[in-house]
Amino acid sequence: MDSYVFQPIDDETWHRDVNDCWERAARLCMQIRDFDRLNAIKSQLFSAFCSVDLRIKVERFSW
Repeated sequence: MDSYVFQPIDDETWHRDVNDCWERAARLCMQIRDFDRLNAIKSQLFSAFCSVDLRIKVERFSW
């Protein structure tokens, strides 16, 4: 599973099939019931999305 989540998450890489890798890792965690690793993956995804969202908001309002 580590190889699936090796790719960095940002607004450019996410749309180049990185989302498929992270989804596959999460699904594998659920299949083998590795909920600790699943929670780590969810935390990484949440952090990445929040940082991209914050950056977008800052770019919109900085003139």
